[in-house]
Amino acid sequence: MLDEIKEYKDKKISEINKHKWIASEKAGIDLGKKAIEEWQKDHEIHFKRHWLNERFELK
Repeated sequence: MLDEIKEYKDKKISEINKHKWIASEKAGIDLGKKAIEEWQKDHEIHFKRHWLNERFELK
């Protein structure tokens, strides 16, 4: 179970960093915390559902 939690957290951080980089590139400045909060608001629930579905084959 701890392996799954670590895997989830690592993947989540990777996705947040990708979003932050892309959003910052588009804006032309480092959006920092704003991009992180945007990802949490707009993408976190979808990421969690997708990860759980993929990992545990949930429907």
